[in-house]
Amino acid sequence: AESYGVEAAIENMPPNYGLFMTSPSELEELLENSGLKISIAFDAGHAHMNKAVKKFLEAFYDRISIVHATDNDGEADLHQCLGSGSIEWDYIVDELRKRSFGGAYVIESIEEPFDSLLQLRTFLRAETDLTD
Repeated sequence: AESYGVEAAIENMPPNYGLFMTSPSELEELLENSGLKISIAFDAGHAHMNKAVKKFLEAFYDRISIVHATDNDGEADLHQCLGSGSIEWDYIVDELRKRSFGGAYVIESIEEPFDSLLQLRTFLRAETDLTD
């Protein structure tokens, strides 16, 4: 992909579907053992279902090139409107901002995608104390 000027990214996947790359440790093992120089497509909904948002952000913040923005209840991959589930988007945006994330956010809401966009803009524009 690199020789063609294309950035490849691997996405963290949801648990309980028989997929791989569901946990930070699986992804870390792949990256260490393969020697791949690949970025991460951070799916916040999948990480939330794994109860591993913080772990994914801490382990891979420097590799995240794109964020899949959705919401869910932590149990199912619902692709809800941002703010209608239990994902702590203010925390995610603050953590990425602290680390100077410059990648893209992709709205993955099945219903009300424009409401999700407005909610994401609110999170991105929020004034936060970055000294914590």
